[in-house]
Amino acid sequence: MINQQCGYYCPDIRYSSIVLDSFYVTRESENVGILREMNQKLDEHLLDDAEALRNQVIPNNLVELAYREVLDLQLKYERGLFTSVDSTDLHLWAESCFYVYGKAVPVAQSLYNLIYRTTIFFPEDCPSYLPRSVSINKPAKEPLDVLLYPNPNSNLLYGRVNEENIHAAHCIIRSVEGKVIYSGNFHFSRGLNLENIGLVSGVYALELSFEERDERIIKKLVFVK
Repeated sequence: MINQQCGYYCPDIRYSSIVLDSFYVTRESENVGILREMNQKLDEHLLDDAEALRNQVIPNNLVELAYREVLDLQLKYERGLFTSVDSTDLHLWAESCFYVYGKAVPVAQSLYNLIYRTTIFFPEDCPSYLPRSVSINKPAKEPLDVLLYPNPNSNLLYGRVNEENIHAAHCIIRSVEGKVIYSGNFHFSRGLNLENIGLVSGVYALELSFEERDERIIKKLVFVK
């Protein structure tokens, strides 16, 4: 039985996506209901109807934001507007943790397999950067999230965190091949000068770790010279 006090971030679903749908039905907000309907319209190839539903949603949390972003990728694919940057984004969502991002993750996994005509079994166990001391008797802390801006970028990159007392992080920037391009501190309000670290135009993975929280965040960074 799933603990009824979990909210959207529930340890009971951390290791299995099998129970995810039934878990969400009992906690379906207005936005999630609209997004589920959008998902159905996309599957029926009713693209204008899907886009109209999408425009009704203003996300209130990470679960709703992630679900909308993945469905946006599916809408772009169905309209023939899917790019290589979108492909990288989709793969990052497919490898994310449904314990944090919810329904968006299995939707991204299915879409990835559909587009590339493959059957990748993405691991269900959530990554080790998630909170390790979660009690099933109390709601888990909302996971950290970072907004990078502007992104795409050609100069100074800034960040904003959804927790007021965190102002900096250790930052690693990797190429799509996994090569470390930069390793150092990133103070969000002062910014990180991307021109000085040898980037060329392209897509990078930006990894952030924090002294204040035992979490790690990976974000997509698009650099345009």
